[in-house]
Amino acid sequence: MLHLVGTTSSAWLSTALSSMDKILVDHAHCEHKAAVTALSFVSKYPDDPRLITALGALARDEAGHFTRVAELCVTKGLSLGHPAKDPYVEALLGRCRTSSVLDGRVDRLLCCALIEGRSCERLQLLAEALPQHKQAFVDDDVCALYAELWREEATHHTLFIELAERSLRRSGVASAHERTLSRLRELAAWEGELLARLPTRAALH
Repeated sequence: MLHLVGTTSSAWLSTALSSMDKILVDHAHCEHKAAVTALSFVSKYPDDPRLITALGALARDEAGHFTRVAELCVTKGLSLGHPAKDPYVEALLGRCRTSSVLDGRVDRLLCCALIEGRSCERLQLLAEALPQHKQAFVDDDVCALYAELWREEATHHTLFIELAERSLRRSGVASAHERTLSRLRELAAWEGELLARLPTRAALH
């Protein structure tokens, strides 16, 4: 189950399908950022063995995804260049609380959960649509990759939620499960509003 409010518009899917060269490049950058983000959690919060091992493994997986998408880009003559700023991620992370280290930690984990959840939704949309939209940048290899990757994003979504709840529980917070879901609902509502407000662009977010 993805804890998302609102669904991606058909306008986004149309834009993505007509600009798969940009989507592939952006996707490579997103996988790279995801690997770096996972390792940054390990560096910043080394107190939790579960977080260290789980996000270390996630970073390995995301780095593998980056390599696969980057190889497709190279094969198709696409230059990665430098990643552009992601207004969606910046705005979402801007909602993280700074009232305490624990609040900030929980919010960052939950924001990552929402980012992974939205990525899962959009990768599934592409996986279902791409076989009917073969073109210069879409072949059987691209279709197979997207059919595989969206399912992994769903597991990442739930992992970040688990780690947020675990952070509260290990800190002695009563009703950690309820507190986690309550905050997740608040952030998901904001994410849904943000998604509706931002302009449609040829990018995963």
